[in-house]
Amino acid sequence: MDIQVELAPRVGMLRASSPSSDTPESLPTKAEQSSKDRGIIERATRIQNCLIEFFRLLATEDFPIALALDDLQWAGPASINLLDALMKDQQLKHLTFLCTCREQYFDVTDDENTQRNHQLVAFLEKQDKIADKMELSGLDMRSVQTLVADLLRMDESGAKVEELATIVHHKTNAN
Repeated sequence: MDIQVELAPRVGMLRASSPSSDTPESLPTKAEQSSKDRGIIERATRIQNCLIEFFRLLATEDFPIALALDDLQWAGPASINLLDALMKDQQLKHLTFLCTCREQYFDVTDDENTQRNHQLVAFLEKQDKIADKMELSGLDMRSVQTLVADLLRMDESGAKVEELATIVHHKTNAN
């Protein structure tokens, strides 16, 4: 059974029954939009509070948690706000964060990501007092070769490992 063939008639019915977004009468009024925005904010707050409570229950003295967040430069406003709330929560004494962020994304003049970068930079500057910053560089070719050999459980000096390590090193920019 082809899923596209099965769903195609239903998509047509859905389109026919929903108002066109191009028509002015389908646009929400300011009051409707304001009410919708409040609803979204309330839901986001409830989710954030639920996640904070979840970590409060989970991260205890007997069971501390280290939360690793990679590529923080791609985090959106809601994620940064949640992370900020988690870090500020006085009851979360047994939750530690390990966050990574690429240095080149701190350029707040980048038009495509300006707003996100501004928020991330502001967030990280606030954390500067309580966080340790470590600058990491990419792996050299020898380290990538060792990593590939370990992962594949092969001899480090083998031609296949060297070839794959070269490809990985090139494609990942040593990251």
